[in-house]
Amino acid sequence: MTGLAPWVADVGPWVSLALSGLLVIGLTLVAPLGISILLGIDRRVSASMQLRIGPPVLQPWYDLTKLVSKRTVPGDRVAAGLLTAQVVVAAGALGMLLAGGDLVVAILVLGVATVAAFAATDRRLGAHPSQTVSGTYRDAASVTDGA
Repeated sequence: MTGLAPWVADVGPWVSLALSGLLVIGLTLVAPLGISILLGIDRRVSASMQLRIGPPVLQPWYDLTKLVSKRTVPGDRVAAGLLTAQVVVAAGALGMLLAGGDLVVAILVLGVATVAAFAATDRRLGAHPSQTVSGTYRDAASVTDGA
């Protein structure tokens, strides 16, 4: 039993294992606090290098408590159903590929399912479906143009 403290080696293997487990659990619970404090210190140092005051050191915890305290908004059943249908269609396209189907047809099926899901779940002030799809393509193009 090299590498262990002498008192740990004397208590037996089960107690040693239990102490190691408690140590892992304790570090798992303490690590987020330490990491958030390090992030807060990093933000303060970055702000002071830019001659700003910066956020409080515990700002990550303030953000987390604010996020946890927000109430959840129930999802739209129609949108959830359409997204579920898209997953089913994607599984069907994968099954079609695995059964020896055509790759181009599978990609077209996935594309149609994706456009339908975007068009159904996009809530742009009641826009016409053709405008919604073109807006979705425009958004995707603006994201990829920067790369």
